[in-house]
Amino acid sequence: MFVSKGYLKMLSPAQPLAQQQQTVSGSDYKMSFRAAPGDAPAFRFTSHGENQPFAIKPAAATAPPTPVNVQQRLRSGGEASPELRMRELFDKWGLAPDHMYFRRFSLDPFVGPGHSTAFLEQFFCEPIVRSEIKVLNKYDTLVSGGSALDPSQLEFLPLTVTQTDMSMFDGLFDCGAVRKNGAIVKCFDDAYSPPDGIGSTPDPAKLHNEPGDAIIADEMHRVLLDATAPAFGDAFASDSARADLLYHIFAHLALGGRVNQWEDNLGAYLEVTKAVYREMVSVTRTADSGDLILHGSAFMVVPKAQSSSGGQQLFPMRHRQNFFIVCINPLKRHITCWYHASTAYY
Repeated sequence: MFVSKGYLKMLSPAQPLAQQQQTVSGSDYKMSFRAAPGDAPAFRFTSHGENQPFAIKPAAATAPPTPVNVQQRLRSGGEASPELRMRELFDKWGLAPDHMYFRRFSLDPFVGPGHSTAFLEQFFCEPIVRSEIKVLNKYDTLVSGGSALDPSQLEFLPLTVTQTDMSMFDGLFDCGAVRKNGAIVKCFDDAYSPPDGIGSTPDPAKLHNEPGDAIIADEMHRVLLDATAPAFGDAFASDSARADLLYHIFAHLALGGRVNQWEDNLGAYLEVTKAVYREMVSVTRTADSGDLILHGSAFMVVPKAQSSSGGQQLFPMRHRQNFFIVCINPLKRHITCWYHASTAYY
């Protein structure tokens, strides 16, 4: 895939709100209601059931089974659906459904800027949410979240949502980590360990400092992980860039899961980053000036403390690739959850 600076355009302007509202009905959907604390409204939550981001729709009952993977379909001259394309890349990067998933819910009424914390506290108390949000236990199995989703045991760390295009990744070309044709510059394998002395709470701008040894095999992964690298500050110029939702999506995809087959070209990473971002946020254009407006508030959900008591935990261990991102889209009135965890990384 050919890639150059500015290669991907970001979100196209959204349809008017009246056209974007989705009617939630049918047997796949469930709704619950809970009173809110303080002056926050009482939110109602509706599960999207099987209609989840990147979910592969089951074949019609009359269609014969076709257990053909994406590569076989492409070699035979057919076309893979976008969902199959995404699933193939997730699996290739070690982000398979037994360790990673997306879940979406609808909400009502509108979430105002000052009610995010009250909203999230309500959200994680909901029986519907607790029944659908799974966590990975120490036996490497996704199980019901239970007490791990108790909001009194969670912290909600805000991520900035500022990007309307992919220009923040131009620095990867400028610093020499990626060539003009999109090829990622290789290097000799280099063992990397994060610095000692991390804080008790993760810093959204310092994902690279979170625990987790790694093998750096190319310059792109070096500027994602190694703060001592000369090009580290050139690839992403500020901490604020590394605290942005778009950066976190890209970094988590590029760093991958426990067994990750890395790409040789930047294109696939940008393609999936764009797709995930568009599932989480919306953009509209003002009628008078034509300026773009982003709609979305994103949070890293982290445990306040990793208990040794044996109770249910949000993650089996602290690691930069054990993550839980929740994005509230007030335009579509969606909450999109993205969870990944593993008990080991190789």
